[in-house]
Amino acid sequence: MAEIFVNNDGVTPAYQVDFGGSIRAMTQDAFLNIISRAPRKVDGHDIEGTVLNGGVSERREVRGNVGPDTLRLIEQGRLNLYIFGLANYTDTFGDSWRTEFCYELTRVEFGDHKANPGKITWPGAPFHNVST
Repeated sequence: MAEIFVNNDGVTPAYQVDFGGSIRAMTQDAFLNIISRAPRKVDGHDIEGTVLNGGVSERREVRGNVGPDTLRLIEQGRLNLYIFGLANYTDTFGDSWRTEFCYELTRVEFGDHKANPGKITWPGAPFHNVST
């Protein structure tokens, strides 16, 4: 499970914001294949609202196919983990915009207990990503 949200760093509000996403474990080739066919709107996640400039939207939970066996495959480098989605909104001038985002788990070191929880790195992916 992961949480996603919209952070408006612009100087004006974003109106009619709807966004959604997913978390999936797969190879990079498989991810690029599905993202090339992805719909322009995320189904089942439409909750329109306004995100004021400098503000953050409500958080939205996304679930995926990540269990203990999948985590082992990620740790072995056989699968990658992606959090991705899109946000649609209207700006102050009435223009509609879409922002795509994708973060790829590039490093995971599982710890052995609370004192050593491990390390996780989530940089923006070089594809399906126009967010800043």
